[in-house]
Amino acid sequence: MRRTLTTLGLPLAVLAALAWPHTAQADPRDDARRHFTAALQAAADGDLPRALERFQQAFGAIPHPVTAYNIAKAYEELGDIDNAVVWYRRTLELDPGTGAEVGPILARLEPLVAPEPTVATLEQPVVSDPRARLQALEDEAQRLRDALGIGKDPAAAPAEGVSVDGIAMDFGDVGVDDPATDTSEPSEGDPEPDEAPAEPADVPAEPAPEDPPAADVPRTATFASDPYAEVIVTASRYGQEPLDSPQSVTVLTAEDIQMSGAVHIADVLRRVVGVNVMSMSSGVPWLGVRGFNTEMNNKVLWLVDGRPAMLAFLGSALPFTLGVTLEEIERIEIIRGPGAAIYGANAVTGVINIITRRPGEGPPVQAVVQSGYNDYARASVVASGGKGRVSYRFAGGYQQEGRFETELSEVPVDGPFRSFNDDLDLGDRRVQASGRVDTTFADKGWASVSGSWVNGLAEYYSKAALGNFGLDGNFGSLRGDLGYGPFRVRAFWQREAGRTASWLGSSGSLRSTEAKVRDDVVNVQVEGDFKAVTGPVSHRVLVGAGYEYRNYRAGQIGFGFEIPRPENHFAAFAQYQLDWSFLQSNLSLRYDKHALLGPADTISPRGALVFRVAKKTALRMSAGTAFRAMNGLESYVNLQLNTAADGYFVNFFGAATNPRGNNLGPERTTNAEIGLRDESSAIHAIDIVGYWNRVSDLIDIGSVDPVLSGFIEDGAGWPFGQASWINDGNTLYDALGAEVDLTLFPADGLDVFANVAVQRITATFTDPETGERDRFVDNSNGLVHANVGVQYRSPWYLDFTLTGHIVSRQDWRVPAFDDRGVVEVSTLSIPARFLMVTRIVGHPITKKRPDLELGVTLWNPLGFGKGFREHPLGQVVGPRVYGHMGLTF
Repeated sequence: MRRTLTTLGLPLAVLAALAWPHTAQADPRDDARRHFTAALQAAADGDLPRALERFQQAFGAIPHPVTAYNIAKAYEELGDIDNAVVWYRRTLELDPGTGAEVGPILARLEPLVAPEPTVATLEQPVVSDPRARLQALEDEAQRLRDALGIGKDPAAAPAEGVSVDGIAMDFGDVGVDDPATDTSEPSEGDPEPDEAPAEPADVPAEPAPEDPPAADVPRTATFASDPYAEVIVTASRYGQEPLDSPQSVTVLTAEDIQMSGAVHIADVLRRVVGVNVMSMSSGVPWLGVRGFNTEMNNKVLWLVDGRPAMLAFLGSALPFTLGVTLEEIERIEIIRGPGAAIYGANAVTGVINIITRRPGEGPPVQAVVQSGYNDYARASVVASGGKGRVSYRFAGGYQQEGRFETELSEVPVDGPFRSFNDDLDLGDRRVQASGRVDTTFADKGWASVSGSWVNGLAEYYSKAALGNFGLDGNFGSLRGDLGYGPFRVRAFWQREAGRTASWLGSSGSLRSTEAKVRDDVVNVQVEGDFKAVTGPVSHRVLVGAGYEYRNYRAGQIGFGFEIPRPENHFAAFAQYQLDWSFLQSNLSLRYDKHALLGPADTISPRGALVFRVAKKTALRMSAGTAFRAMNGLESYVNLQLNTAADGYFVNFFGAATNPRGNNLGPERTTNAEIGLRDESSAIHAIDIVGYWNRVSDLIDIGSVDPVLSGFIEDGAGWPFGQASWINDGNTLYDALGAEVDLTLFPADGLDVFANVAVQRITATFTDPETGERDRFVDNSNGLVHANVGVQYRSPWYLDFTLTGHIVSRQDWRVPAFDDRGVVEVSTLSIPARFLMVTRIVGHPITKKRPDLELGVTLWNPLGFGKGFREHPLGQVVGPRVYGHMGLTF
């Protein structure tokens, strides 16, 4: 086994050289939100100087046009017209669409600016002591307020009916509403993207100058509120707060990804409550939500900007084929629970939506280089920009990683074994590129074109009886989006073409498991999103329909049956949302016309009720069903599997190739949950969920039916019998679980998270001959999963991350063929495990751009002593240690 330490000297030397202060350049949305909320509270208490200070701190954390507007408003209310004009201008610079609101204000205030004001430039606004400026400008401020008619002095009574939460202007869903995703609509209450910004709310006039001031009442002002509120789009296919989501949701931001020290997207997801990550190989971790994680797991739907991004023949996503670099990701939204009611098949236990940055957002150029132990290396470059109505983003990268374990140190050319990959130590290697261009037209239109391409190979583990395989090939996609008003159209083409075979096989065998694979998927979808208001009730209806063409081609090399397998699929869905006071109801229904399934097999309903028991506290109840249809492998496989007796093989068939007919149906699940989410303070968020999930008709490998016949020339041997995929219709799985997810952000730069998921799965087996029932606990995914972590963006030269992942003991039920070809299930156990990740990053350049970032990451450093397995038949998970260098222009 070859293990080489590479490039560790560079990051250690760099860290030793970091010896001067630096302000961390991160994306601390939590800090900005905390300062903004404190500013609103200070304004409500009548302390406008304190409110101004906290608004400025929020803007310093993340610049936002709403915050700039509030800073300008605070200066105006305090009588500092010079700085008010500066910040109103800054608002226009950040969002030219606010001209309808800010333009008239500037027209009113600019003539009042002193001839030679001593004010901040647009590049560096003055952050002065508001109290001192008030004392120095008291007489001039009083004159200006009288001229503007906005009150007599800072202690004047507030206008009746004006509250700190009143929104004088609305900047829309800045940074969230992405036309290239099929989910991006503003949350309820925001203007449509194609509408003009909302008119300022009516503000009662302040007391006339002759009215006596009410000195005992604190002064307030009307400010725009909460520009840093979190918005999710995956649960309902349009933007809404997590508090309004009909399902449990977790959001990982770009900052979370950057500071996690992960090299795969699946590693980032380890910290999410209810998510199970299982690394059987280094390059392809399998991922499940709320249990039922298996080899080649295909019960979770993966999306990239709302587009399904799975290999059609596996029905699952291999992370190395997604075509997205970590630096392109703006956030990842994880829906915990079935999503078939709006996304169709495969959204059985959860949905993972990888949302990339909009073209033109973020730094113009960002480059990252990483290298270290376990033959790990990664490099990526992302460029983003635009001009006028057109914006773009292009990215490219390379990544490789060594295997955690190897069966042989080398494979002799004339030996008894052959390897899928020439380099036995390398378990994952890929080159990738992606791009996206967006534009707008007319007053309501937008369009987007995007694509990705990956060339690479990786080791992955199939079902236990089939062992580990390799996949090598090209994986690409091309997508177009078009929208006008409430209507949008999405079309994409996805192709996978390559070869797959056992990772290590016998070179002297009469047969080979190596096969060619080529799949083409073409999908077109149309949807409309309509809103209406009747009295105190608002309505939202989302309807859509889609068509998908799939063409599978697979053939075992040497046997010449590369037969096209075309499929036509249709879908229609509808969703109705009603909002009335503190109550929201959400009803969804989807029907999928699958080529190999009947109509009754593919209907997916969902219903949810959300009660706002307080302004920032929501109680949620939901229930629904979902299904997983057969993938290409389960539908069309036609392989000759070797047996222990040379010259004898087993014919293995899929649903459509089985000579005895298709007896395979979909896997099914029924789910119900109740949850409470609380965001009542600016320093915490907590989510508490209890759920029940029933899974039936799981697809697995059936026993061999012995049928001995004569010598088959094409098969170069004698068939021992035949086997196929089957539904386990005799076993029902009932999962009862609870999840608690807590996030704290008590101080600038400090984020703390802790979560725990407890789940007990009970299986009930009914003997088909006697009718007797046998119950047992399925502990394959463990009883307890817990995560705890801290992220600290220091005001000096270092940022620091430390996380821990804990999984309790697991007892896996592993099927395998015995000597007679009968599938027998054995229970194999693995002990509890602990995975630690720590990351230290330094910024030796004090300028914002260019920004040089240097760091070291230790992933599972305890693995140097003794690693652990996450599956009994998988590799021992070892450590990764690597250096990191990033440069942003």
